[in-house]
Amino acid sequence: MGEFDTAIKLTDATIKAGSSAADEAMMYAGDACRLGGRFKQAQQYYEKIIALPDTNDNKRSKDRARASLGRDQILRHVRHQKVATEPTRRRASATKGRWR
Repeated sequence: MGEFDTAIKLTDATIKAGSSAADEAMMYAGDACRLGGRFKQAQQYYEKIIALPDTNDNKRSKDRARASLGRDQILRHVRHQKVATEPTRRRASATKGRWR
């Protein structure tokens, strides 16, 4: 975990320095947070990218951030739904004495 925290600190330093690559640094930080299970922090990075003024240089990062936010919202929605799989339904039906 130490390397993860160091990477986030370096990203924040890049952003504060006003680097022209700040949007890319935020994108990488958001991806790292998402993969590390820090979904709220990832969302914050993606939203910061989207809030940047539009330029030709940051268009790709903004598009990726929007896509990442959309994907995360879909995944959260799916996780909260109770989904029955086909084998589960068969087992449940079999216990009642009939197959479907």
